[in-house]
Amino acid sequence: MASEAHRTVAHELRLSRPDAPASYFHGQTMLPHLVEGDWVVTEPVRAEDVRLGDVVTYRFEDKFPTRRVVARDRRTRTFTIMGDSIPGRRDYLVPFDDVLARVVKRQRGDAWLATSDRSWRWQTAKVVTREWARRAPALAPVRWATRPLRR
Repeated sequence: MASEAHRTVAHELRLSRPDAPASYFHGQTMLPHLVEGDWVVTEPVRAEDVRLGDVVTYRFEDKFPTRRVVARDRRTRTFTIMGDSIPGRRDYLVPFDDVLARVVKRQRGDAWLATSDRSWRWQTAKVVTREWARRAPALAPVRWATRPLRR
């Protein structure tokens, strides 16, 4: 039990370093953006600096999942986080204090992809827009209601 706690603390400390080495990504929650075997580079981040669409690593029991932020509630100080490919659209409420790092780039094979690259920004916009439409359908613009009447 003590060794498990030490491992968790060591991983947390590694994520908090600005020069942290790349981490191996495993799982299928972020397909197609992140796949099993990708290497991700993270940077420490404060909750105030996390934006919608950011891919973050957070503390969950003794694990450190990496998923996308799709909503923020400043009143309860929680992020709504989900994987891009989670069936049933399962959301996780994560306290601000449990977010440890933000993914800034990933390596797949010999190719690197950074948050400033066009395909990364496109994937982020696609997921955030889809979630915005799913969560707030009443706020979506209605085309026919905004057109002027014709005589």
